[in-house]
Amino acid sequence: MQFHITRAIREKLKIDGLLFSYTGNVIFANVAASRRLANDLNELRGVGTHSAADPSKIVNAGALYAMGLIDELNHALVAQYRREIDPAALTEAIRWFEGKIGPENVEL
Repeated sequence: MQFHITRAIREKLKIDGLLFSYTGNVIFANVAASRRLANDLNELRGVGTHSAADPSKIVNAGALYAMGLIDELNHALVAQYRREIDPAALTEAIRWFEGKIGPENVEL
């Protein structure tokens, strides 16, 4: 899963599949998995999609799906940029950040 959910939450919710997978020029999305993840996160947080809880605390499956899709599109754009313009862009960016804030403050 590329959408940066902590290992503790992935293990607790038993997330083992991909919501999104970028391969070449295609992004495969799993809408049902997004719905399940939103439901599981809501249950974990003690709010239901139809509960009297504060609506801002409810994880919306559509928003979750959109966020994952945007994340994968960003990965595709960066990959294309590195292929066509500057293969060392990320390496240089990390080096720049390390120079500004110190290597110990850059998490890879």
